[in-house]
Amino acid sequence: MPDFKPMPKPVKLSKSKRVSEQSLGKTPPAKSPEPPPDDFRQNTVPLQRPERPRQERVAERERERERPPEYHERKGSGRGIGSHLPEVSILDQYKRSRKGSSPGRRSAPIPGRRRSRRNRHASPGQLILSLLMGTGGKVLGGVVATAIAVVIIYFIATNITTYNALAVYIGDELIGYVAFSEELEASFLQSQAVSRMEARENAQIQTFDVVTVQPAGRAGGEVLAQYEMMERLAAVMSFNIMGTAIEVGDTRVAILRSRAEAENALQQLQAPHLLNERIYYDYIGFLEDVRMVDLIIDDNDISTIEFVLHELRRYATVMEEYMVQEGDNLSAIAERHNTTLNQIYEDNTQITPATVLRVGDVITLRSSRPYLSVRTVETVSRTEPVPMTFDEVENPAEPRGFLRIIQEGEDGEREVDLRITRVNGIQTEPEVEVGSRVISEMVPQITEIGTR
Repeated sequence: MPDFKPMPKPVKLSKSKRVSEQSLGKTPPAKSPEPPPDDFRQNTVPLQRPERPRQERVAERERERERPPEYHERKGSGRGIGSHLPEVSILDQYKRSRKGSSPGRRSAPIPGRRRSRRNRHASPGQLILSLLMGTGGKVLGGVVATAIAVVIIYFIATNITTYNALAVYIGDELIGYVAFSEELEASFLQSQAVSRMEARENAQIQTFDVVTVQPAGRAGGEVLAQYEMMERLAAVMSFNIMGTAIEVGDTRVAILRSRAEAENALQQLQAPHLLNERIYYDYIGFLEDVRMVDLIIDDNDISTIEFVLHELRRYATVMEEYMVQEGDNLSAIAERHNTTLNQIYEDNTQITPATVLRVGDVITLRSSRPYLSVRTVETVSRTEPVPMTFDEVENPAEPRGFLRIIQEGEDGEREVDLRITRVNGIQTEPEVEVGSRVISEMVPQITEIGTR
């Protein structure tokens, strides 16, 4: 009877172990098991794992220690065949796939990934898809996906919201379309239209219309240039003609087309009473209350500058009381108030040519003065001498009546600033000194006198 030995239990290898040994060429690829022959017990040889050299095993242990912790985590996670192997970057995968595209040359297998024979080489589209969806490209894929989404949204927005015109409205009424410009504002169009209306009417214009603009993707009519739109607005906007009235007190004298014309008329009234262009005037105005008032007018109410000057230059007769000041006489009073002596005698029956005026007397004056009186205040500089002084020094050693000049004297000089007030060119108030500067110092004369 043959001596049968028990068959040793075969060693079962894990899938990862088998794959790694297969990749190293040490173990033949696994085949499907065949039914054992009838005499398998006689011919069975115990399976023994071939033992590797010691140096190879030590080198493998060193490689295991040097590998990063992520490798050991993947190896222990059991994510399938090849999960413990290092991942290959997307760029390396693409390069390997392109290398294997030449005829007669097979691409190197990518560890940890199975490749279909039908689609052996990765296309750029598949590469981008794997970059966006793959495990190793989540962060980079998110950034790229965000950038692509922004580009797509910008492309759609620029194509949908591209404006080629601006719709111009007055209130809710569409006036037309003007060429699109990001810098064009409704206020600019309205101000230019008002300027054209003022030039056309030769008057100041007031309008209550409000111009607005809105972007239009596609113009529903003819697109005008900016100057054409300004002309159209000037033709359709409603307006009022504004003028400037010159009022003296409570009386409205005349109405002119603009404030500039009114100011020009008043300056022409003041010009004759300005004595010298080189004089600096502190104030130029009128004694009366003169105002310029802007108001809505009709064309028939507008006067010319010549008419306004004629009205304002006419003289009016004024009755006033005057108190006699020191140094006054009838002739000086009559000349100062633009009247005559006979008129003074007629208005003051108590006064005769032989009457002597006293300070404080009140008389009635009928004077003729312009409708507007120009009042000016000017500051002038004058040079005047500073008289020398005479000083005496007593000398007891000399007899009485002894005189001797010790120091010759000399007059000084100074510059004085005076403020002068005039009405219609005539000085009406005393001069007021407002400042002075010494030009040369005064030297006193010193005389020695005897006192013995």
